[in-house]
Amino acid sequence: MKKAKELYGYDLEFSYIDLGEGDEVAFKWDDKAKRYMVVEPELYAHGNMYMDIEWRIKDIKKYDDNTYDVTTRQLWTDELSEGDPIENLYFYYGNAKSATDPVFSISSEESYKLKYDEIFEKAFKSVETKKDGGFYTYRIIKEKGVIKIIQYVID
Repeated sequence: MKKAKELYGYDLEFSYIDLGEGDEVAFKWDDKAKRYMVVEPELYAHGNMYMDIEWRIKDIKKYDDNTYDVTTRQLWTDELSEGDPIENLYFYYGNAKSATDPVFSISSEESYKLKYDEIFEKAFKSVETKKDGGFYTYRIIKEKGVIKIIQYVID
């Protein structure tokens, strides 16, 4: 991929568009935003409630065994039902589930005025200077045309 070569010095041997859901990472390059986006941002749905998650790729490392470490920074919403405003964002699922230690907060009035992507852009800019928290490193491999997570570490 041209963008991967520009950013990391080599061409990845797979397309993020092929990545799926579940135990697999769902990234896709957004040429307009010049970053990878989550293809399926609504994760961990429980009945009528769900949490949204967004992440930004911070680093990709390729290893000789055709595995890659993809390091991301993630932000999670509170549990939401359809139409709820996003008011608090967290680095970790556990914090989002328990609604403790938000790393970014906005009023419901401001949330309703902003587009979904604008809320996350503000939040990611706000946490840029924080050195700790919200980093997830996924070890991925492509086998028989399927890209799988084989290990992950949360920091």
